Amino acid sequence: MKRPRLRVIEGGRAAASGPSPVADVLKQYTADERTMLALVLIERLTQAEAAVAMGMSVRRFERSYQVLLAGLRMAANSRSVPSPRPALRLRRAS
Repeated sequence: MKRPRLRVIEGGRAAASGPSPVADVLKQYTADERTMLALVLIERLTQAEAAVAMGMSVRRFERSYQVLLAGLRMAANSRSVPSPRPALRLRRAS
C-alpha cells in the first residue's frame, strides 16, 4: 500500500492528497471524543489526568478511549470506513 503524497496547504501544514480513512472516522466522533484523543495523543496527558480534565471517572475514560482507538486502528488498517457506531454518551461532572 502506497502512502499518499503530501502537499502544503495555506498556513504551512501538510495535507494528504488522497482520502484518509482515519480522517473519515474522526469526523464521526463527537467533540468530546476528539477532545479525549487530543488530551492523550497531543497534549500528552495520562489517561487519569485527561479524565480529571474532562470531569469523568478514570475507568469510564479508559473504556471510552479504548473504543475510540479501536475504531482508529480499524480505519488505519482498512481502506473501507467502519460503519457509524452510536456516539459515546459523556456527561459533565456536576
